[in-house]
Amino acid sequence: MSELIEKRDAYHIIKDMVGLVRCDVLMDAYDNLKKLPAIDAVPVVRCKECDNWATEFSSGRKSLGNYRCLCQEWSDAEDHRFTYTGENEYCSRGERRE
Repeated sequence: MSELIEKRDAYHIIKDMVGLVRCDVLMDAYDNLKKLPAIDAVPVVRCKECDNWATEFSSGRKSLGNYRCLCQEWSDAEDHRFTYTGENEYCSRGERRE
């Protein structure tokens, strides 16, 4: 899994280093970092890490690695509507399992 850092944190680290040691390479890195676009990333909870992912309910789909998602957004036991998801899928309603 890749790790993301805040652009401003990297910016401050380089700025602090430039303040300690005057170096053309650091100055170039500092200037170039200011020009780089930042991505808008948010942490996600994958189904395999989610509290709503029920591995005891595979309904014949265990060989596919798909298990029932018990999130109310995707499944409704009263209507017999269930969604099965793979371990690396995710949604905006994920709740990390403790």
